[in-house]
Amino acid sequence: MFRQLFLVSLWCFAPPATAQVQDVLKLLPKNYQLAVDNDYVRVIRVKYGAREKTPMHSHPVSDPVLIVALTDENIKFTLPDGREIISNRKPGEALWFEGANRIPKHAVENLSDKPFEGLRIEIKARPVSTIKAK
Repeated sequence: MFRQLFLVSLWCFAPPATAQVQDVLKLLPKNYQLAVDNDYVRVIRVKYGAREKTPMHSHPVSDPVLIVALTDENIKFTLPDGREIISNRKPGEALWFEGANRIPKHAVENLSDKPFEGLRIEIKARPVSTIKAK
């Protein structure tokens, strides 16, 4: 739990990346596939093979973001300054990021001998309730 809180706080309070933001759907199509894209959310299915590494990349501005592990996660994130963050989660565990547009550029490495799958849910807009109060 402490490690997850550390990860969230590090990402939420990191300075904005100055490099151009890339869309991982185009940069890493093997690892990121679009599942849903509408006025409210963009849902991306994330897949990393056993021991697979990705190059440095960033994500389009989206705030907030929910990330859900679908399989066991043992992932290392490497930041441009060399800092490393290890994230371990069980299937169904989720992380909620407010201020996700401040997540810096990073590389990803699956430290497990098994593939990892998860969902990245980017919130675009919050729907307005159609129910009127009495």
